[in-house]
Amino acid sequence: MSPHTRLSRVTARARYIPALLLSSLVESANAQGITGPSTAPWSSQIVAFWGSIYVGVNSSNRPHVVTNGISAIAARVSVARNCIHLYRTLSQGDWTMFSGWENGQTRMDVVVISWQTPRDLRRLTLQVAMQLESIAFGTSWEVLVCGRKLSESSQVPPRAHWIQSPRCSEFSTTRIADTRQPYFTVTPQLLANATTSFFSGRSINQVIRDLVASRECHPSRCAYVNEVPEEVRQDISPARFFTHFQNREVNVPFVQLRLRIGQFGNSRAIVMDCAKLMYSLLHLAVAVAVGLMAAATGRGLAVWLMAVRAALKILGTSAILGDEELMVFLAWDKVTLEWETLTGSWHVAGDAVAGGVSSWQLIWGIAVPILEVSIICAGWAYGSWNADKLRPSGVVGHGMIGLSLCVAIALSFRAAVGVKRRATGRLVGTSHTQRYTRYTIGPRRVTVPVEPMMRLGRTPDELHLLAHTLNDSADDNTAIIAAMSIFRSPSMANTIPEYLSRTVLQYHYDDDAIVTKGGKDAPLKTRDVYPWIQSTFCIVLTALCACASVVYAYWDVPVWVKPLVEVLLVLSASWFSVLERTDGLCHDRDAYVSFMIATLVSSGLWYVGVNDVLLNRFGGGDMESWAP
Repeated sequence: MSPHTRLSRVTARARYIPALLLSSLVESANAQGITGPSTAPWSSQIVAFWGSIYVGVNSSNRPHVVTNGISAIAARVSVARNCIHLYRTLSQGDWTMFSGWENGQTRMDVVVISWQTPRDLRRLTLQVAMQLESIAFGTSWEVLVCGRKLSESSQVPPRAHWIQSPRCSEFSTTRIADTRQPYFTVTPQLLANATTSFFSGRSINQVIRDLVASRECHPSRCAYVNEVPEEVRQDISPARFFTHFQNREVNVPFVQLRLRIGQFGNSRAIVMDCAKLMYSLLHLAVAVAVGLMAAATGRGLAVWLMAVRAALKILGTSAILGDEELMVFLAWDKVTLEWETLTGSWHVAGDAVAGGVSSWQLIWGIAVPILEVSIICAGWAYGSWNADKLRPSGVVGHGMIGLSLCVAIALSFRAAVGVKRRATGRLVGTSHTQRYTRYTIGPRRVTVPVEPMMRLGRTPDELHLLAHTLNDSADDNTAIIAAMSIFRSPSMANTIPEYLSRTVLQYHYDDDAIVTKGGKDAPLKTRDVYPWIQSTFCIVLTALCACASVVYAYWDVPVWVKPLVEVLLVLSASWFSVLERTDGLCHDRDAYVSFMIATLVSSGLWYVGVNDVLLNRFGGGDMESWAP
């Protein structure tokens, strides 16, 4: 026999060494009475305990953030509802204010929508609704949405114009390019002259024509960080949202900013391009990986549903300033930010312009979280069906289940204390500073009827002029330029919220606190606007589920108890997070973090093992059958 032949046989037999090692390990485990999936179940419980804490903290450290696929589906439902509401109100000529109890600390954002056909209005309102749900609520923006229907012969393109009205001139993020001074196209004196001229009997067409001709026209640029006060630096504006992706420390592989330069190089704009398809594929790939882990464990459904976004943060989404990554990409793709503008331009630096999106974008946004939840639930259902109950044993086994129960109960109690503290707080209606007075709106969405503003009476003069500008003027181009110029005035960020709070919502104040609403004699309290009953129910449900998992571990109970309790935990965590996004008053941060950790620890508190995770035999064959 030649040396070459002997070497070939040795090489062929060497391929069986990994199989022989695996066979010896499995036989040793079987001899000790340990099956593959249940090897050291208390060790896996330690990993599940700390993993639940990590995912819980990572998912709840920011307010309003979408934490799981179920909350993402609820956010899409909210988008559809806001889109329908905006379509109806704008068709009737009314406005809508999106705010809350803590929104609009430094400015009021205004979206002026110009449309010609119902299709244009549907596309634009859908994009604005997606933008509101993707970033505005989580960053506590206060957004007023208004619009104008264009004439059939109008040359004005259908667009959604995002502009800002700062609380005071120092909070302006737009600068005159030559002097570095805050830039407002309409001065207070010019606005006062326009209202006086309108009330003296001149037509609205003449008034806004003179206003547009007399407005300040300068080249503008976005303010630098060292040019604005500290309050503005801590806030997130559309300009900061765009330029955040240009920082060297930020690495988001799904966003590219494209610079668009004017004809003579004296104007610049930034266009955001988002890799929506690439992100969606990555999102679903992570969901498949998480679903396989759920199938391997057969427990922890709430943890696996929230683990997807925790994993995506590691893959490049942690730096996105938004509530939900996919919604950010769908809503802000191809949106233009004006960075530097020419003299006499429609826009000033810092304005954002959107062209609308089709309904397929919303369908896309709904399909991805539905597939995500379906994949993870299918994997978890497979694991639960094939899971065997394992009783705790040893110091570590009994200790881990006791530790998990104590942590879940203690954090549930801490969350209940936070809910009570939130429900017994004061409703602050006005915030007085040296620069301005901010009036709190409260509800998440308020319809602003325009017809009362068009009548003389309790309506401020500027709002009376604005209502007639958008609804009664003849020229579309002049009307939109005049309306945006008036909205940019710092006085509007204080006049409109004051009008809404006193006239529309009919708040009554005792010093800076709201005491009554809508003319009712009953005092308005925090517990009337904060969903403390539903929040407390979720907390109690989490504590009861933690106790049920311990009962399942030590006593003989029906097998359907485990999947039922896990589903209840998922519903509890999802509804608790949805309450924060739908109500104007957020949860206490400590209470929210405590509740999420308690829920996820309770979800992972199950001693089960899945039979088919590891091989305990070689498929019924012997080693000879493996030979080639």
